Amino acid sequence: LYKYMNRNFLQEWTVNNVKVSSELVPDDPIKIKIDSIYEYWGLDTITLELEVERNKLYYVSKIILPVLLILSVAWYVLWIPTDDIESRLTTSIVALLSLIAYNFVFQDVIPKLDILTSLDKFILLSYIFCAIPIFTTIRLSRTIEKSRKRSSYLNKIIRRWGLAIYVFGNLTIFYPVI
Repeated sequence: LYKYMNRNFLQEWTVNNVKVSSELVPDDPIKIKIDSIYEYWGLDTITLELEVERNKLYYVSKIILPVLLILSVAWYVLWIPTDDIESRLTTSIVALLSLIAYNFVFQDVIPKLDILTSLDKFILLSYIFCAIPIFTTIRLSRTIEKSRKRSSYLNKIIRRWGLAIYVFGNLTIFYPVI
């Protein structure tokens, strides 16, 4: 068992501790005659405890960082002038489609569970925030006709608050308040 722990055949996990214990359970005693003396023996149970930890670096380097890179491309659209609607929309939509395509790449790596894991929540939040620049550009295309100054002001507010809300959202996902 310790050889298994040191070799670590589970590449995605680190085996931190192994504990083996055995216990005699007297619930269902067995009557055995040894040298004309009856002895009662219980059932012997073996308990194996493995303390494992998921290797986070794999998920950070292969999933989280590429998603953040694609998302940053989507959000840098907000630094393109507000009257250049076509460039903003094209870049935003390409970033969203890239995020969707990348999701298919790592889909088999993520465990399929009935609950939303922290990584699932992160990806879902990233989808939402990847779509915000698209909605912003569409909305600002309507207000730019009325006032270019107001459009630039709204763009600046969305840039500033969007990043703060995204960071706060991820902090609540990965470091929940108990």
